[in-house]
Amino acid sequence: MVSRTRAGGETDRPAVLDPRDENGGRPAVVEAWLALQDALCFQPARATEWLAAERGDARRALARAPVDGGRPGRSELARRRRLLARLGVLVVPQLWDGYPPALRLIPDPPPVLLVRGRLEVLHRPAVAVVGARAATTYGLDIARRLGAGLARSGAVVVSGLARGIDAAAHEGALEAGGATVAVLACGPDVVYPPEHARLAERVAAAGAVVTELPPGCPPLRYHFPLRNRVISGLSRGVVVVEARAKSGSLITARHALDQGREVMAVPGPVTAAASAGPNALLRDGARPVVELRDAIETFGLRASPARAGGSGAAGTAALPEPEDPEAARLLALVREAPATREQLQARLGWSPRELALRLLELEMAGLAVADRDGRLRAVMPGAP
Repeated sequence: MVSRTRAGGETDRPAVLDPRDENGGRPAVVEAWLALQDALCFQPARATEWLAAERGDARRALARAPVDGGRPGRSELARRRRLLARLGVLVVPQLWDGYPPALRLIPDPPPVLLVRGRLEVLHRPAVAVVGARAATTYGLDIARRLGAGLARSGAVVVSGLARGIDAAAHEGALEAGGATVAVLACGPDVVYPPEHARLAERVAAAGAVVTELPPGCPPLRYHFPLRNRVISGLSRGVVVVEARAKSGSLITARHALDQGREVMAVPGPVTAAASAGPNALLRDGARPVVELRDAIETFGLRASPARAGGSGAAGTAALPEPEDPEAARLLALVREAPATREQLQARLGWSPRELALRLLELEMAGLAVADRDGRLRAVMPGAP
C-alpha cells in the first residue's frame, strides 16, 4: 500500500517501514524513527505535537527535543534496525497509513509502533479484555470464553500478555480461530512474563505483538500504565473481568473513559477481593457483562454465525439448562450467588453424595465451575 500524502518531502511512501528493506535511503529513515522513539517514547503528547508541526518528518521533530547527551549513536541505531529485521518487526510511524486509525485519535498516541505479526488486524474493530494476574478459576474461565466469543463475533481481542486474565483472553481468541493483539510494556525483543514466549509466538502468528518501547527496554513498573493506554486506544472499549481495588486494569479503564471508549465489567461477589474493581466500575456507571451478547451489542459486533438463530436480540443463544430438575434447581442457586458445598447442602437439604453428583453433572456440562476458594460459580450465559 502506498500513501497518497507527501509529508516531510517523501514520495511514494510505503504504509510502514520494513527494517529488512535496504533499498535507497530506507535504512536511514528507519533509524531516524528509531532515534525519535528513543528520545520521545515517554513524551507521546509532545512527540505528537512536534510531528504534526513538522508534517510527519521524524528528523525535524527530533531536532525540537533538547539534547541530553544520552541519545543512541548511529552504530546503535543501525544495530537496533538489524535486530528488528531479524525479528521480523515492522516500524509504524504515527502519521503513516499503516498506523492504527483508532490509536491515532487518542490524545497521546505513540510516535512509533513496533509491530510483529499481521499489521492488518490493527485496522479492524477490537475489544480489550483485561483483569487480574492472580485471577480465580472463575475469572480465567470467563476471560477465555469472552475472548472466544468476541473473536467469533468479528472482534480482534486486545490484551497485555500478562499472567491471569490477559493470557486467558488471548487463549480464548486463539482457540476460536480469531485474531488477538498483545501490547507489551517492554521492547519487542523482550517477552514478559518469560513463560509466555510460546503464547507470544502464537499471538504474532494469528494477530500482532505491539510495543511503543525501543528494543532492549525492560518491563519496568512505570511502563505498564503507559502500555495500558495503548490497549484501550486500539479498542472500541474495555471489558474488566477481575481486578482488585487498586489494579492496573482500572488504569486501563480510566484511559478508556478519557479516550471516549466504552467500559464494561463482569460483576462478582461483593465479598471477593478479585471482584472489587469490576464492582466499583459498575457502581460508577460501567455497563455490566452478564452474558456475551451484552458485549456484542455494546461494541456493535455481529453475532457469531455459529450462534445465529439463537435467542436474544444479538442472536446469541443462552447456555442449555440441565435436563434433571434437581440439577436445574442447584444451578439456579449458584446463579444467584457463588456458594460453598456446605451452604448449598444447608439450603437444599441434600446429602454430600447427592450434592456431589449434581455438581459433577453441572461441571461436565460446562454450566458451573468450582473456584479456588471452594465455592461453586455459574458460568456466564451466552459464552461459547
